[in-house]
Amino acid sequence: MTESRGASLVSLVPPTEITFKGPFTDVVTSYLKIQNPQSKTICFKVKTTAPKQYCVRPNSGVLKPGETANISVMLQPIDSIPADAAKHKFMVQSCYAPSEGVDIDAFWKTVAPTELHYGKLRVVFESGSGNNRVSPSAANAKVAQAGLDYPISNIQMILIVMAGLLIGLIVGKLF
Repeated sequence: MTESRGASLVSLVPPTEITFKGPFTDVVTSYLKIQNPQSKTICFKVKTTAPKQYCVRPNSGVLKPGETANISVMLQPIDSIPADAAKHKFMVQSCYAPSEGVDIDAFWKTVAPTELHYGKLRVVFESGSGNNRVSPSAANAKVAQAGLDYPISNIQMILIVMAGLLIGLIVGKLF
């Protein structure tokens, strides 16, 4: 877990990446445990870089010393692994809880950034066979190798080549 300030307030299981195993045509659920090893009560909140593709339940909560929260992370149905899969990440914000009786939703809107600690998890997609694992580093390598900001399908490549030929013919006849 990557921590931006001080010692870790919570422990994450798994600690660095959350894996989704295909097929992905139905909701795929993965699990995250957030543990409070501190002697004080902790608040946590789970955020993602792709909120339309994931549902997190519960996405926030309060943990007393020694408590654990079991979090369900649900990937919504998709036809294929997203082109921006390398950018999918989860962040677990945590901080010491305010005094009891405080509205937690209101608290998250007013908490000082200097009080927050962050744990980050990468997203990994595995096909049903387990042999096809797409992690952020593999996706970045494919995009870098192609020199593109996003992967292009074979049909898109054929259309681009055909458009180039057509433009070449038109320009050639004009001059």
